[in-house]
Amino acid sequence: MSVMLKEGATRRRQVGLVLATLLFALPCSSVSFVLLTNMLSLFGSYVLGFLSKDKLSPVLDSMFLGYCIATLFQFLNTMLISSLYVSSYLAFRAVFLLNSAFPVKSRVVKLFRDVALFCCGSSRVQNFIRCSP
Repeated sequence: MSVMLKEGATRRRQVGLVLATLLFALPCSSVSFVLLTNMLSLFGSYVLGFLSKDKLSPVLDSMFLGYCIATLFQFLNTMLISSLYVSSYLAFRAVFLLNSAFPVKSRVVKLFRDVALFCCGSSRVQNFIRCSP
């Protein structure tokens, strides 16, 4: 993953990250927690301005695709579908969309807006996923 962030994402590196996530997710029972902590560290790097959306988006998409394939291989495991990782991924995508639609010049305002949207969005999506039949 660090190679993708430093040198850019190619198809070969993305497929490698998808396969690594898939092979890690199949036997591991705490995969959603591990991927969530990884995503939170990437979110912190993005909010502080260390990583751009262009470098971060392929990494997040590759990890999420591997997670989705592992969920399918586990016969749509509801614990994986309703995990906080899925709702946090969707909230991260909402932060990307908000920043591209409504850019803000002040870094402090952007920081608070992104963190608030991420926290509120991930908890609201989490409640929605758990309440759906």
